[in-house]
Amino acid sequence: MKKCPICNMELSDPVPSFCKQCAWDLKNDPTFVASLDVIPDEVLEEHRQRVQIDRRNWQRCKMSCDHHKEIDKQLQAAHKKLSGIESQDKKQNAQEKEKQNQKKAWLKKAEDINEELHGDEKIKCYTNAIDLDSNDDAVYIQRGSLYLAKGNAEEAIMDFSKAKELNSKNGEIYYALAATYALKKEFERAIEALAKHIEMSPENSWKSFFKRGEIYIDQSEFDKAISDFTNAIELQPNTHNDLFLFFYDKKRGGFYKRVKLKSKYFLYQKRGIAHHGKRDYDAAISDFTKAIELNPKDDESFYLRGKSYISKGDNYLSIADFTRAIDLKPEQSYLLLTIRGATYSNLNDLDRAVADFTKAIKVNNKCVLAYFFRGKSYFKNGEYDRAIKDFTKAIKIEPRDGLQYLHRGLAYEKIGQKLLMHKDFDRGEILLEISKEEQGGINHER
Repeated sequence: MKKCPICNMELSDPVPSFCKQCAWDLKNDPTFVASLDVIPDEVLEEHRQRVQIDRRNWQRCKMSCDHHKEIDKQLQAAHKKLSGIESQDKKQNAQEKEKQNQKKAWLKKAEDINEELHGDEKIKCYTNAIDLDSNDDAVYIQRGSLYLAKGNAEEAIMDFSKAKELNSKNGEIYYALAATYALKKEFERAIEALAKHIEMSPENSWKSFFKRGEIYIDQSEFDKAISDFTNAIELQPNTHNDLFLFFYDKKRGGFYKRVKLKSKYFLYQKRGIAHHGKRDYDAAISDFTKAIELNPKDDESFYLRGKSYISKGDNYLSIADFTRAIDLKPEQSYLLLTIRGATYSNLNDLDRAVADFTKAIKVNNKCVLAYFFRGKSYFKNGEYDRAIKDFTKAIKIEPRDGLQYLHRGLAYEKIGQKLLMHKDFDRGEILLEISKEEQGGINHER
């Protein structure tokens, strides 16, 4: 069987005019004649050279076609792979978008939850948000702040430290860490962190001045406290609705809570406390008065100004302030009633004093101070049986207070009960000695 001289394709019989594969002109190919003898040598040589050239051209064309086919194959594979990658990217992007939407939903839910009523539920919302996105330093700060508000210092430090790891340039983290160190009584570390916050967040530095002032009050460094509160007053914006502040709340057993400030009254109030601690009562009264001007419904400022008036010896002005504080919060007035009653007692207005102590007991029948001071008022008034009854009530509520036994002993002495008198005196002296040892020699005199 004959073959094409160019591409070696087998040819059919009869031989076609052109090769189907390489399109060689078979009809005019002299090698396909009956005998080569009839063809001149120069024609055959010319044909041989032309066949070689065309064969080389064919090989190049074939190699080029094969190369293009391989390229097409590679392109198809690459396109398929790229399509798979794009599909995977789209899937990942969709998953990431869904995660972010879920995170936003948890954060919105947390925002709507009342912290004081459902603090643990709010923490759970932030935890779910962190599970969806563990690289958001702001969420760690929010959850850490809740831990801090609950008094859980270790959990708070873990969250704030993680936030610091994610974004060390966020100055607010140092303020949050300082509040946590203060809760743990690590005051040197707290002051160091506050200085860092002042340096990194000058626009919010008033918070750190305020917090550091509180620490200085706790350490009885009143001049430093006054300086810091003054800076806080100068730097805090006139309107402030969205930043939260941690402070030491002795009424709640020393735990920190969050307060939303709407004016500077709170800063004046704290500076007034520092002035009072320094025994500069006029300056304290001035600051408490300013706080009252800014927030006339704040019972705390009236109470604190009343204390400063007492320290100055202005008992009647103090009574007026205590009365205003009682009117503002009658449901929490038992301590203020007790203090006002003690002030009446100092003025020897025993009827008003007894009336206040009695009201305090009606509000809170476990108020040991109200029973104790009413007993003292009865004793001053010569009503020894009533005094004994009140001292006995106070002892039942707080059986480890030696002063109550001593005062009841004095009342027993007045009615001639010598045996009971000696028992109370002995018991009171033992308890006072124990208390002095436990508290490092604190003077128990009221």
